[in-house]
Amino acid sequence: MDIKSIFKYDNYRNFLKDAYDKQKGKDPKFSHRYFARITGFKSPSQLRDIIIGRRNLTESSVRRFAKAFKMNKEETFYFMNLV
Repeated sequence: MDIKSIFKYDNYRNFLKDAYDKQKGKDPKFSHRYFARITGFKSPSQLRDIIIGRRNLTESSVRRFAKAFKMNKEETFYFMNLV
């Protein structure tokens, strides 16, 4: 993973915000709409709603997020436990 280590976080929403901002900084095409497309969400606002606490992650969406942010097994396990 090319962002601050997930193991430094104790709040998954903060991690998601930082991970999104980092990806957006590296690739301007990485938008909420693009993120929704690669994770299979119908709404481009899904990520924003999760970050601000309007929605929660489900177990299946945790896996989609982990794949989108290219987490390895240990990072994915930690991320699941944060959620």
